[in-house]
Amino acid sequence: MLSPCSSLRAATTLAMLACVWSQAQAQTVIYQQNFEAPALACGQLDGTARTGATRLQDDFGNNFRQLNSADVLCITPPIAGKQNYSDPSGTAGSYTIGFYGSIDTANTEAVGMAFDPDGQPFVNGSLALAHVKLANYTATPTSPTIGSPVSITMAYYRLRAVAGGGEPASTDFSLSSPTALGQPAIVRGLPTSTVLTPIQTEQVTTTNSTGNDYALDWNTHTFSVDTSGFATGDKLVVLFTGLALNEYVAIDNFVVTTSATAPVPLQVSKTFTTDTVQPGQNTQISIDVQGNNVGDTLGLNLRDSVPAPLTLDGIASNSCAGTAMVTGNALELSGGTVPAAGCQVVLNTTWPASDLCSLSSVTNTIVDGSDFSFSSGAATAGIDATASLACNRAVTPPVATPTAVPLGGLWVSLSLGLCLFGLARRYQQR
Repeated sequence: MLSPCSSLRAATTLAMLACVWSQAQAQTVIYQQNFEAPALACGQLDGTARTGATRLQDDFGNNFRQLNSADVLCITPPIAGKQNYSDPSGTAGSYTIGFYGSIDTANTEAVGMAFDPDGQPFVNGSLALAHVKLANYTATPTSPTIGSPVSITMAYYRLRAVAGGGEPASTDFSLSSPTALGQPAIVRGLPTSTVLTPIQTEQVTTTNSTGNDYALDWNTHTFSVDTSGFATGDKLVVLFTGLALNEYVAIDNFVVTTSATAPVPLQVSKTFTTDTVQPGQNTQISIDVQGNNVGDTLGLNLRDSVPAPLTLDGIASNSCAGTAMVTGNALELSGGTVPAAGCQVVLNTTWPASDLCSLSSVTNTIVDGSDFSFSSGAATAGIDATASLACNRAVTPPVATPTAVPLGGLWVSLSLGLCLFGLARRYQQR
């Protein structure tokens, strides 16, 4: 039978799980694309689709619009005689898409997509971005140095099904060149060609840290747009634009959802399986990483230093992928991936039998920012994860020691007993 405390703890856990489950169920995926099925194969694309032989909407859905050519980049198989791209993390698969800052405004590229919120108050998204040089295009001047942060403008527009807010009704949109290099492309509502004003903009930064101009070093970005004021039939345009001179950025693993809530922040938490141990007993540490509830977050780096006198015995399980190892008394995990619903690492640990509770308890902390971070640049909640374990030295009850009876005293006691027994028998016979 569970104690009142155990019952309360179980009920609380179930309530938390139900809350997490309900949040996950609130998300509806309306678009998911890893760009693995272009109309032309790598050999036909000549390394990139820079010639614009096909447009992205022909490959990946009619909601795509592009300014100038935009590209499909080929990763595998390698093309003989061409500069090939590499994907060290294996994130992109065989293909990815990209766009170019170009050499002038007339050739600037941009990519936009439109989505229907379908009455939900938020449109959320997650995607991977990588900064590389554009290969196999002879007219491209030398690109800026790879390794410096590159900024992309993400701008969001409302296509109104019914005229309002000073804007006409629009059934579609088009893109035209910006007024200056590095500025956002111009979005026009169709059929009127009215210039639309963004309802939200943000600057997203991605950095290539590989030292290889053609290696895809993916950074994760999550976005959220409040569409609670949208009317039925209104659509949200998501625009990738604003690259500086000759900069080039690849895009992959693009997921868009509608939801009643904005994405949850990435956060780490931890617990011990038991609250208390005795010397010589083992327990487990569960480290839970909360996902963004939209898509995968790349580049998880996680460290957990187990405090003495506990010993870290090994990794029981790991659903966060990456490279995980035990170094001394610490877990080191790098290059992990956190799915939308989150992931978990479980560690085995022991309070040594030789340590008779030299400390009444220990506290284990994972510090957000130094022990918990993402090389992909994903933002975290800024909350440390802490768990405590108490040591209870079992007290051995005293063992009763029998009192020795002298041998002479034993004979006296026995004789007296027999005498009394005999007297009692005689009395009964009378």
